[in-house]
Amino acid sequence: MPSNIDAMFFYFIRVRDRHPTIDNDIKSILRQRRSPKDAICMADIRKQYKQLTGDAFPMRCGPLGLGEFLLTIPFVACYCNENGTLFFYSVDPN
Repeated sequence: MPSNIDAMFFYFIRVRDRHPTIDNDIKSILRQRRSPKDAICMADIRKQYKQLTGDAFPMRCGPLGLGEFLLTIPFVACYCNENGTLFFYSVDPN
């Protein structure tokens, strides 16, 4: 029986198979967000993804699953504020 980690891993693969540009789309959204003070929350990422692609964000998991997915994208970082809200930004050196 697969573990929860395995299930999430395979879900992430399925999302990327169905949406092959999703990593680059997320990187594009975060490109100008270079530090925690410029970071954006998941709700804003979802809104900007819709603006960028014209499609709703394809993942239907909760905030922890979405956070895990975003952190599998190279050079994406996050922090959590005192209320528990996750904020994401890019640490890409380019």
